[in-house]
Amino acid sequence: MIKIDNINKHYGKNHVLKNTNLDIYSDKVTILSGPNGSGKTTLVKLILGIVFPDNGAIYLDGENINAGVHYKNKIGYMPQMPNFPENLTGNEILNICKKLRNSEVDFTEYIKHFRLENHINKPFKTLSGGNKQKINLIQAFGFNSDYLILDEPTVSLDPVSRLALKELIIKKKNEGKSILIITHILSEIIDIADKLIYLVEGNTLFDGQIHELNTITQSENYDIAISQLTHQYERNI
Repeated sequence: MIKIDNINKHYGKNHVLKNTNLDIYSDKVTILSGPNGSGKTTLVKLILGIVFPDNGAIYLDGENINAGVHYKNKIGYMPQMPNFPENLTGNEILNICKKLRNSEVDFTEYIKHFRLENHINKPFKTLSGGNKQKINLIQAFGFNSDYLILDEPTVSLDPVSRLALKELIIKKKNEGKSILIITHILSEIIDIADKLIYLVEGNTLFDGQIHELNTITQSENYDIAISQLTHQYERNI
């Protein structure tokens, strides 16, 4: 489990995260959502140890992540905009990822799962947006990490590839992995999610199971439900 314990984070005068307390459980799919500037990216950077909190702590499997960097081996991360070398092939990029993690994993299963066999040896710059995204997904899933953090994973994927992604997420969940998905488009992924965290201006507007959102708002439409909560928040500030 990842435990976010009373985190505050400022960038200058901008209070990005405000007394944030969250639990991200194993064998669960958790969605992290919210409008631009809500604190999602900062929260992910804190979990990855890229930035540090002003106060509070983050625990992974009960250990404060500031105690060392070895915990990062437990995390598979898919950035929203990967900065892969454009002249390298997909295979060469994945081999670099293996060297960086000092691992000899075999990505073949994932290459086949995303039907990338005919494209994996092409230069990255020649690939379609969807196939580039598949390379990004493979390097995140391929190390069998206990925790997966996927930033906008459905972007550029066609319907068949989105279904393949969902199947893989469910498989990892059933293996006991924790999957955190950052997305603006709830409708594309919420059907396989267990929990939703919705941030607004650094505040946690909603943190609960998906069915609880429907109960609170009495709406089966997730966009309408979130809109209702947001309007209520705006009226109260």
